[in-house]
Amino acid sequence: MTLTERIREKISQAFYNHGLLCASYPIPIILFTAVCILTCCYPLLKLPLPGTGPVEFTTPVKDYSIPPLEPNPRHTDQSDRPDWYIGSPVAYIQQIFVKAIVSPWNKNLIAVDVFRAPLSRVFQLVEEVRNHVFQDSTGTKGLESVCLQVTDLLPGLKKLRRLLPEHGCLLISPANFWKNDRDHFDSDLDIIRTIHQYEPKTLQTSASLKGSFDF
Repeated sequence: MTLTERIREKISQAFYNHGLLCASYPIPIILFTAVCILTCCYPLLKLPLPGTGPVEFTTPVKDYSIPPLEPNPRHTDQSDRPDWYIGSPVAYIQQIFVKAIVSPWNKNLIAVDVFRAPLSRVFQLVEEVRNHVFQDSTGTKGLESVCLQVTDLLPGLKKLRRLLPEHGCLLISPANFWKNDRDHFDSDLDIIRTIHQYEPKTLQTSASLKGSFDF
């Protein structure tokens, strides 16, 4: 008997023994299989369904308290709290919005001119944020003392190396499109195209461009 024939015989014997076991104990085998399937599928219940938007949960600034790690049945307000909102915050995201208006509106203006003026303010704002200092009980601190320090990009974000900082503070702004260089921004003839090269969706423009522009 060759090696191939011996392997086939062992496989056939294994299938026969398995079938005989299932035929002898059908109910325990069915229950065991159902438990295995439910156990493997349980993590899928935590995954968001397609089309589900991000979860928004707000907390009051006044009388804020850190949520406990374990749910407390005495608190009735925990029913609306997401499952991931437990324990102390890992980090805080500080967003700065600047509203800019192009005025007076000139009919000869094009889309690039409309966005260039508001976006040019971001370089001054980034400089002010980097140079900001404050004092507390331990002394004077700057941005480098309180910001989230990054060391390297994840493999899936390597293609965004030009946009995301790889070392130092995780400070993200529209200025990253031009490497935080004002001269590079001023020499860019089509700033909208520069932004679109990282986002395939078109930028919606209309007659309301003379409205506000947030960044």
